[in-house]
Amino acid sequence: MANIYRVQKNSNYVVMNKTSLMDERLSWKAKGLHAYMLSLPDDWKFYDTELQKHAKDGRDALKSALKELRDLGYLKRVQHRNEDGTFNYETLVFEVPQMDPPLPGKPLPGKPLTDYPLTENPKLLSNNELSIDELNNNGLSNKAAAVKKLLNKFIELRHHGFVATPKDEAAAAKIIEFGVDVDDAIRWMEEKFASHQPKHPKDYIKSLDYCSGYIFDRFVEKQEANRGEGNGAKIPKYRRSYGRPAGKSAEQAIREAEEARRAWGG
Repeated sequence: MANIYRVQKNSNYVVMNKTSLMDERLSWKAKGLHAYMLSLPDDWKFYDTELQKHAKDGRDALKSALKELRDLGYLKRVQHRNEDGTFNYETLVFEVPQMDPPLPGKPLPGKPLTDYPLTENPKLLSNNELSIDELNNNGLSNKAAAVKKLLNKFIELRHHGFVATPKDEAAAAKIIEFGVDVDDAIRWMEEKFASHQPKHPKDYIKSLDYCSGYIFDRFVEKQEANRGEGNGAKIPKYRRSYGRPAGKSAEQAIREAEEARRAWGG
């Protein structure tokens, strides 16, 4: 028996990507406001005072919902300079979260504005994809699932956008192919995020490659500890660090970690 009764879509309906509706970080009021804004014509000009007239929520509730959408990339305010030297602001609304605003006066309708353009809907919130908890419960049957689990966790920790870049995918694949257990990789990645001290509001970890060196470093430490416990081998008090300082690529970190593993007979 159906629990939802629908009508024929011949008038007064809207078609929209449901990413925001499935985004558990958003409140119901923010989801509803986002859906309402997407139902309006593409060239609609948004004003807070005008939006407030179309629902019984007060000004504070409206501002709170708009802030949620801005913080999570569903809404951007772009500043324009007028000929007389004054400024005005334009509100841009996106169906899927965006990391960076477009150039003033040059929005790209229908095209996500991330570091790497999306070619399909975000997979993290798709109904047909396994969640992180489901991956934990079902176990990982192959490397591809491990890579996906690592990428999903990275996206969750990053808090900017819902799609992994090709660079992120390559870094995750190298970590798993190198033999790092995915749960260990996630734990060490969480440590890297926790220790990151941003120098300004936009200083956040943008790439999984940034965490690769630290993950390989901890992986080698674990191997050394296991080697020492297993046969009594002495572990050097000061060993070479395989963490990735500024300027060192993931490939360099991998080579150094591989050298260390071979040196220990791994």
